[in-house]
Amino acid sequence: MSYQPSVPAILASSAMSTVLATVAPTPPATSDFENLWAKALADYKDQTGLNFSQDQIAQFATCRSVDDVVRILETQSKGLEAFRKKGKNIQNVLRPVVRLVELFNDTGAEAASAAGVPGGKAIFVAFGVLLTAGKGVTEVYNTLQDLAQELEDALFRIGMHLGSNPGLRDIVIQMLVQVLHVIGFLMKYQDSKSKEKKALLGNLSVFGQRTKDYMKSLSGNKEVQEAFQNLNKLTKKEELLRIAEIHKKVDQIDTMQMDEKIRKWLSPPNVSQYHNTIYKTHQEGTGEWLFKPNSKFSQWKQAESSILWIYGKPGSGKSVLCSTIIEALRKEPGLAFFYFDFRDSTKQTVYGVLSSLISQLASHSQKLKSHLTQFYQDHCSSCPEHPDDDLLFKCLTGMLQVLPGVYMVCDALDECPKATREEYLFPLLEKLIGFNYEGLHILITSRPEQDIRKGLLTQSSNDSDLSNQVIYLTLDLDETNDHAHDIDHYIKEKVSTMEEWSQSLKKTTQELLITKASGI
Repeated sequence: MSYQPSVPAILASSAMSTVLATVAPTPPATSDFENLWAKALADYKDQTGLNFSQDQIAQFATCRSVDDVVRILETQSKGLEAFRKKGKNIQNVLRPVVRLVELFNDTGAEAASAAGVPGGKAIFVAFGVLLTAGKGVTEVYNTLQDLAQELEDALFRIGMHLGSNPGLRDIVIQMLVQVLHVIGFLMKYQDSKSKEKKALLGNLSVFGQRTKDYMKSLSGNKEVQEAFQNLNKLTKKEELLRIAEIHKKVDQIDTMQMDEKIRKWLSPPNVSQYHNTIYKTHQEGTGEWLFKPNSKFSQWKQAESSILWIYGKPGSGKSVLCSTIIEALRKEPGLAFFYFDFRDSTKQTVYGVLSSLISQLASHSQKLKSHLTQFYQDHCSSCPEHPDDDLLFKCLTGMLQVLPGVYMVCDALDECPKATREEYLFPLLEKLIGFNYEGLHILITSRPEQDIRKGLLTQSSNDSDLSNQVIYLTLDLDETNDHAHDIDHYIKEKVSTMEEWSQSLKKTTQELLITKASGI
């Protein structure tokens, strides 16, 4: 029997080398392919004295179905005619072989053949040569049918337990090796002398639990039987599940490493920690008015595309209210938020805003994560340290095309330097609105600075077509009675916790604080 690599050893070695490499997935090594497939091709040549020419294989280059292969084989010889005269169905025999070659191509093994080693479609050439030399030998034809059944069973198990797992490539190559061994043996059998043929037939034994009469098949022959057994070993349920689990862990490692590379490349400021700190100060029972039907927030959320500017004096609770809004939008897959902060320079730039929004959106959606991964792979070479603002904007606009229904919430815009707002942020916002993305909702909170008012509100009158599609809303907290009631409620709740105070002192303190609060 020809050389057979240990299945567990090959698969374990492949998986372990991938884990130890600790890099992103790379194309399969050509040497692995050559060690398995090229060895089988050499064995076939030793068995049959035949070799594969590129011209022979090229005939099958465009084959996409069983019928395509059959048409080409029919033009080569009358081997199919003799096969059919025996009552055999060539489509049934070829179907699992064609499927196996498709898997061979899909897993990337065909690409490795570019190194000068014939690809998986060499099987079709060998199949045609065998039929041409068959001369109506029944036992050869019956063995091909048995081989087809073995492949059908093996492919079914693969589909059930492994799917398109990367570990499939190793299995597919080895399955093709077994098929080529069987075809090579059958070629050798047909050329053997009559007495050798009788000797081979005399050593037949029943394979598996089948009830078929193997006296008219070579499937019980030691070499053929060993190939069939290898097909079964390769596709045992337990082995497939083990491989799937190994590659699942490998994929997880690869994904984590890629995520870390992208995170370092973007280096977005951490806004979640600040958000959590702010939201903890939210007083239960406050802010509920904002989410009532027909409120400014509800109008903003229900509009096809919209901008809501919430403004108020310093200390009026804008950030707490913003954190409450963010929590109310948590179930939305397209949520991303940002807190400008005058104490942190990374939270005062266009880069900080864009990198943070992009990173968050990618974490909420697999589609957006795939988009960001591809974006990183396309640009990390030209921008190895970090992408520039223009690239980030391009990435964000690409994401908005992938996922309709995005909610961007930005707090404390006034804490971004005025020069940055006017020179970069407002033009960027204008461009973003100009793209007219479906389902884009932007909410901004700030103090009522004049440049912010001008930068946000004048855009609504710049283009009559845009203003018809994007709804602009404003909410002045200083003029909102519900917000004033929230402040009163907050004061009462805090004063009520002073257990050592008398009721009279609590009442006096509450009245004084509410009077002096003036919306703060």
